Amino acid sequence: MLLRIKYSAEIEQKMRTFLDTLSEKDKRRYYSIEAIKLGHGGQKYISGMLGCHPQTVMAGIDEIVNDTEMPGERIRKPGGGRKKIIETEENIDEVCFEILKHHIAGSPNAPQFGFLSHGSKHLNFI
Repeated sequence: MLLRIKYSAEIEQKMRTFLDTLSEKDKRRYYSIEAIKLGHGGQKYISGMLGCHPQTVMAGIDEIVNDTEMPGERIRKPGGGRKKIIETEENIDEVCFEILKHHIAGSPNAPQFGFLSHGSKHLNFI
């Protein structure tokens, strides 16, 4: 890394503290502005010092240089993250009821009413 300028430990700590107040999108922009200011080697230095992935710095630079930020109030692209299990498993209802059927109690006079015989803490271990 041929970086000529490095921040002092005090400034680095203030930068980290400031980052805690920013949204994810604003953090990306801040990383990129700092990396651009530093020039060659800035992306690697900023990502190492502030604890982000170098690709995050690159994404921020792309947003700033090419004006490709997310439209509206979005911070992330739509469709990211883990899918809900109800969307990925076809028979999840049957599986859940099969597990719970031994833990359901009810009244013989009113079979339509049932309740779990254990609390939710116990169900975590089933």
